[in-house]
Amino acid sequence: CLRYACAKPLLSQETVSALIEALLDYTGGILVVSHDEHLITAVCDTLWIAGEGTVRQSKGDFQDYKQQCL
Repeated sequence: CLRYACAKPLLSQETVSALIEALLDYTGGILVVSHDEHLITAVCDTLWIAGEGTVRQSKGDFQDYKQQCL
């Protein structure tokens, strides 16, 4: 499991909320690379995990992934 710690968020909550709204309105495909749980759970239908030289599709949602990491 990839762990990321950031002393302070790079985007304000208002900016993240605006980004989520824009992404949800977008009708095309997108690839989101983020450590922001709120952003991921709000806009992603499928979770892909990159690590140990591979990329695999998660069998569950973000909460399931977090449980696997504990």
